[in-house]
Amino acid sequence: MKRCTPIAAAVLFAIASQGVFADNNFAGLSQMGDNHAATALQGDPTVSFSSIWQTQSGSTNTAFAQQINSTTLSAILQTQAGFSNNAFAIQSFAGPGALSTIFQDGTSNGATTVQTSVSATSAEINQFNVMNTAAVTQTITSLGTSALINQTGTSNSATVGQSIAAATTAIVAQEGDGNFAVVIQANTSNNFLQASQRGSNNVLGASQTGFGHIANISQEQEGNFLVYAQAGVSNVASSTQIGTTNTGQLNQSGSFNTATTFQRGLLNDFVLSQAGIADVATVFQDGNNHSAVIFQ
Repeated sequence: MKRCTPIAAAVLFAIASQGVFADNNFAGLSQMGDNHAATALQGDPTVSFSSIWQTQSGSTNTAFAQQINSTTLSAILQTQAGFSNNAFAIQSFAGPGALSTIFQDGTSNGATTVQTSVSATSAEINQFNVMNTAAVTQTITSLGTSALINQTGTSNSATVGQSIAAATTAIVAQEGDGNFAVVIQANTSNNFLQASQRGSNNVLGASQTGFGHIANISQEQEGNFLVYAQAGVSNVASSTQIGTTNTGQLNQSGSFNTATTFQRGLLNDFVLSQAGIADVATVFQDGNNHSAVIFQ
């Protein structure tokens, strides 16, 4: 009869003390090309029925994916083609229907998703060309909350943060060079925001808090700047900037307000604020050096 050595006995005791290992998880990896690095971590024994799939082609791409803290029925998908791209994803306390997707094709792009205490929530980042960066952070989100970032060009940057959100959507599309967008949706339900930037060096900062807001934003050409803030209940806003160095600030803090702005040309500026109920405002600027201020 063989006896365990003290070291072997200690190892067996350590393994036994871990309890039940992670069950029914899947990790798949495909690498083609040269010098890739991929990491998939599912060793947390509380993780179950979850999957990680990583695909890399080209050269020197890096992918990291981790599922921890009772994550279940969740998935991380990472696909990279090209050179020196970086993808990073973590799911913690993620419940049924949590999905992180990153697709990169180009050179030196970076994408990050972090999902914590989420269910029925998706984060998707698609990047093409060179040195784009994107990040999605979702915390305590559910009921179909989603974030989508699409980037094509060079050195674009986009960030979406969603926290304590239900049935809320953010879509950011950037095409060109050096565009910058930050979208924050916090303490929200049934909100929708869509932003498009085409051209170069356009800047957007947008936030939504409250219930039932809709925002549609478009920036085209170069150096346009826009700040958006929606709070309250069921406000609707739409803004278009076409040209160079146009600026705008739109604030809605009441309920059932509607705002529409349009700028085309050079060096136009507006400030629009709505704090009442069921107000309607429109700003139309075509040409150069216009200035408009509306308070309701």
